[in-house]
Amino acid sequence: MQSVVFCLLVASNLHAQEGPVPFTSDRWEISAEESEVVMFQGQQSLKMAGGTALLSDVAFRDGTAEVDISMPGEASGFAYLIFRTESAKGSEVVYVRMHKSGLPDALQYAPSDNGNTAWQLYEKYNAPIVFDRNTWTHLRMEVAGSEARFYINEATEPALVVPDLRRGDVTGALGVHGGGGGPIYFANFRYTTAAQPRPITPEPPVPPNVLGQWEVSESFEVPAEGLSSDYEALMQQGGTDWVTATGEASGIVNLSKYRGKSSQRGAVLARTTIQSSRDQTKALHFGYSDDVVVFLNGKPVYAGVAGWRSRYMLFQGFVTADDVLYLDLNEGDNELVFAVYEVFGGWGLIAQFDDTEGMTLP
Repeated sequence: MQSVVFCLLVASNLHAQEGPVPFTSDRWEISAEESEVVMFQGQQSLKMAGGTALLSDVAFRDGTAEVDISMPGEASGFAYLIFRTESAKGSEVVYVRMHKSGLPDALQYAPSDNGNTAWQLYEKYNAPIVFDRNTWTHLRMEVAGSEARFYINEATEPALVVPDLRRGDVTGALGVHGGGGGPIYFANFRYTTAAQPRPITPEPPVPPNVLGQWEVSESFEVPAEGLSSDYEALMQQGGTDWVTATGEASGIVNLSKYRGKSSQRGAVLARTTIQSSRDQTKALHFGYSDDVVVFLNGKPVYAGVAGWRSRYMLFQGFVTADDVLYLDLNEGDNELVFAVYEVFGGWGLIAQFDDTEGMTLP
């Protein structure tokens, strides 16, 4: 009985704290290179650069949150709402990019795991918005179960709808984050929590032609010259602690869910086994972020780069199965290994076949 009463009191307390939360409140936990509460454009504001302000006393799963954002000047910058935050390394995030005003990726959603915001894995979660940098931009979100809707200013229709939030059934803290060049101003933060959260929609299965089951090594640092094509040396760097990784319905394997980078230049090995009923050649369609070396049965068969701006000036590095590799499979088991190197923007891969005749995939 005492535990039930305690839970009810906690729920009541959290509900009482809903609504506006001024940035002068001692509820905020602020960790930033620069932060201060100032008057800006007629509003009491949190001026912040390179940091996060978090309401860690909020158990937020479903509900609403909104904030006014200003990013004066011409500098590139990213102003985030962060929600369902389990720790400093795991959140759902949505952010505005005013330097991208009018472009397809001016507003973005992405999951953030182990310190890596995986926007390159989810090209579809973008929206074109036109911003006025001389005034406040209002960002509002509505979260219910697996779905989030994001609104800009006083619009009654969402600018971006995400029907399948990537981090699943998670409850956590709520807040804002500012990054990039120049200070970002936040004002008029408020939130509500839903009394009856909506169920999470189960993740659909991986299609049968997709490689959706992998083992992932420990992360290791990549030297300045890039990934090695020495299979044995990479296996030693990958260590002995391998974990199972599962692909999403799209085929994407978000490696950041399973490993954090050991440094700015981090890599992991992802391996799987393909069973072939005979010697045959199969076309593998794949994508990755940022660089990769592919091994089949211990031999390097491909090396490539696909990071931001790596192929041409406007190349974003989105992970899509647009590259093709012809695998010469032996009868029996065939080990396929992707050594994947990441700098920023999304650590992942996708791999699928046109057909699986004469093959058994894990």
